[in-house]
Amino acid sequence: GATPMLDAAVPRPCLSDDDLEICLRVLRALAPDGLTATAELQSPRLKPLRIALQPLLEDVRSGRSNIDEAERRSAERALKRERHRRDQRQRAFERDWADKTRMRNERLKTLEALE
Repeated sequence: GATPMLDAAVPRPCLSDDDLEICLRVLRALAPDGLTATAELQSPRLKPLRIALQPLLEDVRSGRSNIDEAERRSAERALKRERHRRDQRQRAFERDWADKTRMRNERLKTLEALE
Protein backbone atom coordinates (compact mmCIF):
# COMPACT_ATOMS: atom_id res chain seq x y z
CA GLY A 1 0.00 0.00 0.00
CA ALA A 2 0.74 3.66 -0.04
CA THR A 3 2.85 5.18 2.73
CA PRO A 4 1.01 7.81 4.75
CA MET A 5 2.30 11.35 4.29
CA LEU A 6 4.39 12.48 7.24
CA ASP A 7 3.76 15.94 8.63
CA ALA A 8 6.83 18.03 7.74
CA ALA A 9 6.53 19.97 11.02
CA VAL A 10 6.93 16.80 13.09
CA PRO A 11 10.46 15.46 12.68
CA ARG A 12 11.03 11.74 12.66
CA PRO A 13 12.66 10.66 15.97
CA CYS A 14 16.40 10.04 15.61
CA LEU A 15 16.52 8.04 18.86
CA SER A 16 14.53 5.06 19.94
CA ASP A 17 12.86 5.21 23.35
CA ASP A 18 15.48 2.78 24.65
CA ASP A 19 18.34 4.93 23.32
CA LEU A 20 16.78 8.00 24.90
CA GLU A 21 16.47 6.24 28.27
CA ILE A 22 20.15 5.21 28.14
CA CYS A 23 21.19 8.76 27.23
CA LEU A 24 19.18 10.19 30.12
CA ARG A 25 20.67 7.65 32.54
CA VAL A 26 24.20 8.65 31.46
CA LEU A 27 23.49 12.38 31.79
CA ARG A 28 21.84 11.94 35.18
CA ALA A 29 24.79 9.86 36.38
CA LEU A 30 27.17 12.66 35.34
CA ALA A 31 25.13 15.30 37.20
CA PRO A 32 23.32 13.41 39.94
CA ASP A 33 22.13 16.54 41.75
CA GLY A 34 20.89 18.01 38.47
CA LEU A 35 23.13 21.06 38.91
CA THR A 36 26.80 20.13 39.01
CA ALA A 37 28.71 17.71 36.81
CA THR A 38 30.84 15.07 38.45
CA ALA A 39 34.64 15.20 38.07
CA GLU A 40 34.37 12.10 35.87
CA LEU A 41 33.00 14.25 33.03
CA GLN A 42 36.48 15.80 32.71
CA SER A 43 38.21 12.43 32.41
CA PRO A 44 39.98 11.62 29.12
CA ARG A 45 37.68 8.63 28.72
CA LEU A 46 34.65 10.93 28.37
CA LYS A 47 36.25 13.38 25.92
CA PRO A 48 34.21 11.97 22.98
CA LEU A 49 31.05 12.62 25.01
CA ARG A 50 32.10 16.22 25.75
CA ILE A 51 32.83 16.75 22.05
CA ALA A 52 29.47 15.27 21.07
CA LEU A 53 27.64 17.48 23.60
CA GLN A 54 29.31 20.72 22.45
CA PRO A 55 27.01 21.57 19.47
CA LEU A 56 23.95 20.64 21.51
CA LEU A 57 25.01 22.93 24.35
CA GLU A 58 25.69 25.77 21.90
CA ASP A 59 22.18 25.36 20.46
CA VAL A 60 20.66 25.43 23.93
CA ARG A 61 22.70 28.51 24.89
CA SER A 62 21.81 30.38 21.71
CA GLY A 63 18.13 29.61 22.28
CA ARG A 64 18.43 30.94 25.82
CA SER A 65 20.08 34.11 24.60
CA ASN A 66 17.09 34.67 22.30
CA ILE A 67 14.82 34.29 25.30
CA ASP A 68 16.99 36.72 27.28
CA GLU A 69 16.76 39.22 24.40
CA ALA A 70 12.98 38.83 24.27
CA GLU A 71 12.75 39.34 28.04
CA ARG A 72 14.95 42.45 27.78
CA ARG A 73 12.76 43.90 25.01
CA SER A 74 9.64 43.11 27.00
CA ALA A 75 11.08 44.84 30.09
CA GLU A 76 12.03 47.88 27.99
CA ARG A 77 8.49 48.07 26.60
CA ALA A 78 7.05 47.81 30.11
CA LEU A 79 9.30 50.66 31.30
CA LYS A 80 8.32 52.76 28.30
CA ARG A 81 4.61 52.15 29.02
CA GLU A 82 5.11 53.10 32.67
CA ARG A 83 6.98 56.29 31.68
CA HIS A 84 4.14 57.15 29.29
CA ARG A 85 1.52 56.59 32.03
CA ARG A 86 3.53 58.72 34.46
CA ASP A 87 3.87 61.53 31.89
CA GLN A 88 0.12 61.35 31.17
CA ARG A 89 -0.67 61.62 34.90
CA GLN A 90 1.72 64.57 35.25
CA ARG A 91 0.13 66.37 32.27
CA ALA A 92 -3.35 65.75 33.69
CA PHE A 93 -2.26 67.10 37.08
CA GLU A 94 -0.78 70.23 35.47
CA ARG A 95 -3.92 70.73 33.36
CA ASP A 96 -6.15 70.43 36.45
CA TRP A 97 -3.92 72.81 38.39
CA ALA A 98 -4.05 75.39 35.57
CA ASP A 99 -7.84 75.02 35.31
CA LYS A 100 -8.31 75.47 39.06
CA THR A 101 -6.01 78.50 39.08
CA ARG A 102 -7.89 80.06 36.17
CA MET A 103 -11.27 79.38 37.82
CA ARG A 104 -10.05 80.82 41.16
CA ASN A 105 -8.81 83.97 39.42
CA GLU A 106 -12.17 84.33 37.64
CA ARG A 107 -14.03 83.95 40.96
CA LEU A 108 -11.79 86.56 42.58
CA LYS A 109 -12.44 89.00 39.71
CA THR A 110 -16.18 88.37 40.03
CA LEU A 111 -16.02 89.05 43.81
CA GLU A 112 -14.02 92.22 43.26
CA ALA A 113 -16.59 93.38 40.71
CA LEU A 114 -19.37 92.82 43.26
CA GLU A 115 -17.64 94.92 45.93
